[in-house]
Amino acid sequence: MEILILEESFQDNDALEVLVEAFEKGAKSAGHSVRILDLADFLITPCYGCLMCGFDSPCVHTDDMDELRDVILESDALVFASSPTDKGVTPQMHAALTRFIYFTLSLRKKGLCSVLLSVSPKNTPDAFATLVERYESLVGHLAFRDKGKVLAAGCGNVEEAEKSSYRKEAEELGKGM
Repeated sequence: MEILILEESFQDNDALEVLVEAFEKGAKSAGHSVRILDLADFLITPCYGCLMCGFDSPCVHTDDMDELRDVILESDALVFASSPTDKGVTPQMHAALTRFIYFTLSLRKKGLCSVLLSVSPKNTPDAFATLVERYESLVGHLAFRDKGKVLAAGCGNVEEAEKSSYRKEAEELGKGM
């Protein structure tokens, strides 16, 4: 299986990176191919909503999203690694997700598997509410097959993430792909 991990830009010693590395380790140990792309390495303009694409034609924007689209469509699974925000995902992830619109029909036909990885220093029931809502909406709209989520509550730094059971959970999820 070809697995693509779309991650936000990590700062040094970010706890989310612990989950990404654990997932990658598990997936590779199960024989899967894993590619990690940092969205900060791409120039992606958010969708303006013009709908000139008709949901499966070239976008009017000329940026790096065409390259990212090709990599996504070559994959069998997408892993979204994002910190939760009040809008659900980070601005980098949001820009990319809005642009999925111009290849919506291709994504639906592909039937990709998907996974969500996230960390939050908050250890409250609502820490991931908006993020999970956004992810589940995306999964439903694009006919992705959700393979699971690792939502690491109470992990505000690398040490907390490494000591937590979430690291092992991410590795097992990777193996189970």
